[in-house]
Amino acid sequence: KDINSLDNRVNILEGGVKRYGVVFSGSSTKGTRVENAVGMIAQVAVDDEIVVNDFDKVSFFNRPICCGYHDEDGKFHVNAYRGEPGFAWDGSNGEVFYECTPFFYKGDLHNYISVSASPLEGYRLAPMFKNGVDKVYCPVFPIAMVDDKATSRAGVFPTSGSMNNHMANARTYHAKAHTETMAVRISEYMLMLVEFADKDLQKIMEGATAMAYSDSHTAVIGETAVNRVILANDHATSFVIGQTIGIGSSYSNDSVAADRIVTDIVPYDEENTAIYFDGDPVDITEGDIVASRYWINGAAATVVTASSGSIVSNTDAKYPCIWRGRENPWGNAYSAICDVLIDAVEAGDSFENTLHYLEDPTKYDNGN
Repeated sequence: KDINSLDNRVNILEGGVKRYGVVFSGSSTKGTRVENAVGMIAQVAVDDEIVVNDFDKVSFFNRPICCGYHDEDGKFHVNAYRGEPGFAWDGSNGEVFYECTPFFYKGDLHNYISVSASPLEGYRLAPMFKNGVDKVYCPVFPIAMVDDKATSRAGVFPTSGSMNNHMANARTYHAKAHTETMAVRISEYMLMLVEFADKDLQKIMEGATAMAYSDSHTAVIGETAVNRVILANDHATSFVIGQTIGIGSSYSNDSVAADRIVTDIVPYDEENTAIYFDGDPVDITEGDIVASRYWINGAAATVVTASSGSIVSNTDAKYPCIWRGRENPWGNAYSAICDVLIDAVEAGDSFENTLHYLEDPTKYDNGN
């Protein structure tokens, strides 16, 4: 009797707790909202557009951007939240992070996923959290090195390099710092699936995923001491105002100009277009190659005021986006994940891959 009574009370309590789910079936990427997610709207914005997103009212979906610092023990201290006095994008009042509230999940990520703020029966804590109480703070931006120190701030360019270099750079911020983790990626993917009820997330926001990056875009005219490069019309259309470019002998070479932001794109003559860029004038030689580089940090985060969205367009694959505090959740720059390592052993004409999970990402040691 007592056990049955207690079981009934638990069921009543759990019935009052909200859970948000989505179900997928067949080959369609589109899911069906279930549980308390039924009827919820999740719109994304363009620029500073105001949109409707019901998930903004759910505690663990609401992930505010803040600036602050990590102490010696690795605990993050918030100096100010976005919109409060003292908040700064430029690192002058601490690096810029977004705040994540613990949540619990149930499902397989393929056919069904449900998330809740409460540890309901059958639910597990999302892997990015150590417990169900402490919040986690993640950098809004990719690593950018400023004065030989890793930063997460607007107005600087992301740093490229190998996985080992990225890890070494991260540790210049804090001894316990590390690069991205699969634990965070999977946890955020759960929220994305539930919020948008679609596995094709780039259908919601394409992000900067199809930028010009090849040896095809060559200068057709040589000029001295200029802030422009002349391209054939069909090649110039691959670039947009505001993006970053590099100019050199190949698409990966910046010997002529590095980290230049496109300021204007105007017709030069009937067959060619001039791409203007900032910085000091340079000498352009016919045949120099122009290619895309990372958008500068903050290009989307400082403009988009909704919880998610892109600047200019969500669909043309040339502009950066932000999803709930994370700028460019896909596209634009390298992603260096340090807690999942792959041991590839040659086996005939192919490889046998063994996955290893590094529970403590701070212990990453050059792939060993």
